[in-house]
Amino acid sequence: MARKNPTKPQPKKQLTSEEIASFVRGGAGQDTEKPKMARLTVDLPRETHRRFKIACTIADTRMNYEIRRFIERRCAELEASR
Repeated sequence: MARKNPTKPQPKKQLTSEEIASFVRGGAGQDTEKPKMARLTVDLPRETHRRFKIACTIADTRMNYEIRRFIERRCAELEASR
């Protein structure tokens, strides 16, 4: 198996006119409207983090997705209780 030579320049992929137009409109892959995101940091005990990570792995889901689902569900509960 041939190894890649890291010092040898790799050929660059030629962009299509659609990719160029997409970049001009707002960046490659930015044609769809996505909500702006904000970062949230949560401190958890290591054991809780480990349990959550294992549970998400077993369920074949991402921790981030599960946290967002929980927050959306909890926000709806809190808003309904007003």
